Amino acid sequence: PGHHKFLWPLNVWDGVGFVLAALGLMIAASGGIGGGGILVPLYLIVFEFDAKHAIPLSNITIFGGAIANTILNAQKIHPTRKIGPCIDWDLMLVMEPLTVAGAVVGVFINKVVPQLVLT
Repeated sequence: PGHHKFLWPLNVWDGVGFVLAALGLMIAASGGIGGGGILVPLYLIVFEFDAKHAIPLSNITIFGGAIANTILNAQKIHPTRKIGPCIDWDLMLVMEPLTVAGAVVGVFINKVVPQLVLT
């Protein structure tokens, strides 16, 4: 714990982890959740990251998935109203500032809390 292997050469567990992460993100995205509950244990167990690295890595992975979902869904029309966007931009403007604030606080806590508390 406390370190991780170099990226290259890739081993079998890296391939297994990449496939599981992709499947986990697809399932999470289809359910409308981020996937941190899937990715953090995956990064801890399969990739053998410590919690100090697994948590931020899952955050940036989820961020990439959120950008892809937004790009794919931004132009879609609402399925029942048939008018207006599928994404409720007004609701997003209300909810996201607090979500971002919570993420920032979580990053600060992750930096100052000892590893023992995170695991």
